[in-house]
Parts: sequence; structure tokens; C-alpha cells
Amino acid sequence: MRFFFFTLYVVSFCFLGSASYAQEISTEVQAPKAISAPDADYGNNVKLYGGSGVVTVNAAIDKAGKVSVLGAFGPASLCSDLKSPIVEAIRNAAIDAAARSVYETPMKDGKPTDVNVHLTYKFAPPANASEKSTDNAKPKMISGGVVNGKAKSQPRPSYPAAAGVTRVGGLVTIQVVISEAGEVLTAAAVSGHPLLREYAVEAACKAKFAPTTLQGNPVMVTGLLTYNFHP
Repeated sequence: MRFFFFTLYVVSFCFLGSASYAQEISTEVQAPKAISAPDADYGNNVKLYGGSGVVTVNAAIDKAGKVSVLGAFGPASLCSDLKSPIVEAIRNAAIDAAARSVYETPMKDGKPTDVNVHLTYKFAPPANASEKSTDNAKPKMISGGVVNGKAKSQPRPSYPAAAGVTRVGGLVTIQVVISEAGEVLTAAAVSGHPLLREYAVEAACKAKFAPTTLQGNPVMVTGLLTYNFHP
């Protein structure tokens, strides 16, 4: 069965009780409208996570508008606790919301079809008055692009035994957030083979950078680290 791909972004803000939608679609497929798109129920996990983030759910919508989850990645792993159950709990909440969604029948050339989609759930903790009053005191964040060449230390990832069986290899890209002191705070795989992503994230968390300043003030940096795995 042939699938026609388009990207459907679902933005769900925790605690705000609302959702908005933006779509990028193939010209061959008419994007199905959501009949029901529940917000993800993160409970108290977003507060425990300590910041905002994104979960992307890969799913398929069949001719009846039913959603089948194919996989998911995100949010970024907390480098201070790579095994934190909070990350998995947030991911599972997004998966559950996607699975409960219902859409109109996807159409191509006037006929029902199946489509693969990416459902993106964004979350953020609610801002209270004290947080708003200290926003100006928080360090700013700048984009650093690919930051491999800027690392003072960048350990290579280990190659997983499971990947060696099938000789999996290739490039894995990790998005990182670097603190004002040059420490990697969070790391999230944005591309690459699933068997390799965890090992690239672990390596990215161990990378060290020189502090970055902007007009003499320390800033946080978001950037990309790439790792090439060879079987």
C-alpha cells in the first residue's frame, strides 16, 4: 500500500486548555480536518521537567480517519538525569493524545486514501507573576547552528551491539541546549536511525563548550551536534 506523506502540526499548550493547528501538505493530498484532537494530559510532569519542549508523534491516518501511532521522539533528554521517567511520561501523554484523535477522511484526487503524518505537541509550564517579573534577569539564548567545531571536548558515542547485527550506520543529529557555563543541559535526537539515537544523545550530553557571551553578557546556546556512526 502506497502512502502519501504530508506534515500536520498539532500545537498543544499544557495548562492552557487550547490547541491550534498549522499544516504543510503535499499538493497530491487534501489535508484531513481534525474532528477531535484532544490536548495531551501531562499532569504535573511539565512542572517537574522544568521547562518547555516538543514531542513529535509519527502516525498514520486511515480512510476512516482513525489514527495509528507509528512512533514518537522527544522531548529533549535532561542531561542531568538521562534515565528520568518524566521524559517518557511526557512522551506517552503526547502519544495517548494522538491515538485518541479523529480526523475526516484523507482525500487524493477525490478518493479516500491513507496518509502518514507528524503530529507535533508543544508544552510549556504556566508562567506565574514572580516568573514574569524575573524574565529580564534570565540569560538569553542564541542559535549557534552546527556546533561540532566549537566544542572544547566532544566524546565519541559508543556503537551499540544491537546495531552491529544489522550493520546500521549513518548520521545522527542531536539538538542541544548549552548553558552559560558551556555545559549541555538537554539533548534530543532530530534525525538518524532509532538504534543509534540514544547513544548519540549520551555522547552529546558529555560535550563541553567555552562560555558564550553577547555584548559581554553570558548567553545560553541552542545548536546541533552531528555524529557519524560506522558499522
